[in-house]
Amino acid sequence: MSPAGKVFAASDALRGISADLSPKALMWVSGVAVMFVSLAFAAAVSSQWDTYLRFRTADLLGVTDLSIEWTLAFTYSAFRSMSYCRVTWRFLRSALSQFLAIRLFGLRSLSQVRSYDADNTARHLILLLFILAGTLAWGFYLDHYELVYSTLGVVYGAGYAAAHVTRVVFWMMLGASILACALLVLAYRRPRIKFLAIGIGVYALLYIGGVLALPPLVQAFVVRPSELVRETPYLNHYIDFTRKAYNLGGIQETAYPALTDLTPEVLSRNQDTIQNVRLWDSRPLLQTYQQTQAIRLYYQFYNVDVDRYHLSDGYHQ
Repeated sequence: MSPAGKVFAASDALRGISADLSPKALMWVSGVAVMFVSLAFAAAVSSQWDTYLRFRTADLLGVTDLSIEWTLAFTYSAFRSMSYCRVTWRFLRSALSQFLAIRLFGLRSLSQVRSYDADNTARHLILLLFILAGTLAWGFYLDHYELVYSTLGVVYGAGYAAAHVTRVVFWMMLGASILACALLVLAYRRPRIKFLAIGIGVYALLYIGGVLALPPLVQAFVVRPSELVRETPYLNHYIDFTRKAYNLGGIQETAYPALTDLTPEVLSRNQDTIQNVRLWDSRPLLQTYQQTQAIRLYYQFYNVDVDRYHLSDGYHQ
């Protein structure tokens, strides 16, 4: 702000253009903008009120997820609540990053500002980065729980790549975010824009290489060539938890032994019936073919039909 109380733009594109706004008017404009964004965000969050109620009234599972070696001491609704909090944090850090970009763009004209004002601007930038790094750390912590919904492997859930690579990368990024927060606290006393830019670049490279690139590369070049061997433990885990989800553990099996009182005379009198007994059920047969071949990557079956043909020895399916 100039001594006359006017606000000047900091970027080269708007250099020299002043807005005839007093500090009080600027405060009102900023307040209205913040109120508008807050109402829009609250309207989006308000639709999740039932998720909060399910979280407060739900029972605990107490089931251990072996694929990621954690005890699931929360319900599905609780996880969805945490996941939605993760979305809200991402919205917050997205908004902060936008404001951060504006501040960085304005730093090009700091040569025209006194050193005291430049240091204050740099400290403001460091404070925003600290909040951003904290939200990133919280997001990576919640990302661990979302591995149970991973679609990277052959099963819906944590497979080989998610359990051995993605989980480790999330812990590394969580540690990097905490370390960034500590370094920002130290940098607050002696701000250096150059070091901040280098730190942001290193963090971005870690995110791109570790989170975005490494898990798909491991899935494509390590897991997929020997997919059946590497994914078998997770396939068994997937089947086990599917049985638990549908409460199939309480099913009682009853044996119906075959009758032995049929005679050749009875069979000969019912040849039309015997010849038309369907030997295959197309519905489980199609599912079996699809599940068996999906992990072998040989064929893909779209349908199974039962046809009947007139042959020289009769009518056959």
